[in-house]
Amino acid sequence: MQTQPTVSIVTPSYCQGQYIRATIESVLTQDYPFIEYIVIDGQSTDNTVSILKEYDKRITWISEADKGQTDAINKGIRKSKGDIIAYLNSDDIYLPNTISRIVKEFKASPDVDFVYGDFHAIDSNGDLLCRMKTIPFDPNILLYDANFISQPASFYRRRLFDKIGLFDDKLQFLMDYEFFLRAAKRKVEFRLLRHYLSAIRYHSDCKTLTGQEPWAEERRNLKKIYARKKAQHPSAMKILSIIYRIKRYALLISRGKLDFMYLCLSYKHRLIMRNSRNE
Repeated sequence: MQTQPTVSIVTPSYCQGQYIRATIESVLTQDYPFIEYIVIDGQSTDNTVSILKEYDKRITWISEADKGQTDAINKGIRKSKGDIIAYLNSDDIYLPNTISRIVKEFKASPDVDFVYGDFHAIDSNGDLLCRMKTIPFDPNILLYDANFISQPASFYRRRLFDKIGLFDDKLQFLMDYEFFLRAAKRKVEFRLLRHYLSAIRYHSDCKTLTGQEPWAEERRNLKKIYARKKAQHPSAMKILSIIYRIKRYALLISRGKLDFMYLCLSYKHRLIMRNSRNE
């Protein structure tokens, strides 16, 4: 009889055949046996479906029209049966031993519904750009300064979705950030696991790099929605941003990690974008 919790991983997929095999293998090679893996593909026109067929007996997958990434994530969550849920984009990967570490943390902390950790940044070839540490949870830093939670390194109990709902499918870029803000507003218990759990792949086609203007617009709108009324004035927002940025820097220093690594990664972003425009 199974006594350990099942972990459901959902991968939204669309035309990323050059990366999805590494994503799938990073899930299937975890050292934890009770994983339900679901890939929701939006009718990819590249080699994605042929790769998915190779894993027919090891994963659950569908390829059908959808309304975008968020719709695919929510569809996968609805299909899932696990006690712990996460989603992993089709160009990102889990690091070894991630799932067993997450399960151990949730079992040791029955009141915690949200666990997140540190992460790597990798390039299109899978080579390491830098290792990124994050900070213990602070809702004000999350709102007024920066989203310090790496989505591929975040995991949730199923009851969290029962409590606050699924991801907002009206958002195309910051559905994860809005979910984090909504959880914080509902006083959900967050827990930082001080391990590197995943790797985010930065390449010229990833949404983080190609959608800077709509990304920024979504962020401004979310700040207006979730900020306290007294903080919504631009000057107040700017002051709060400075205050909580300083606090974030101090927390990173306490973890032995200056924010220099974030500046380093930002520089690599610019190089990637410059190269993609010249192609």
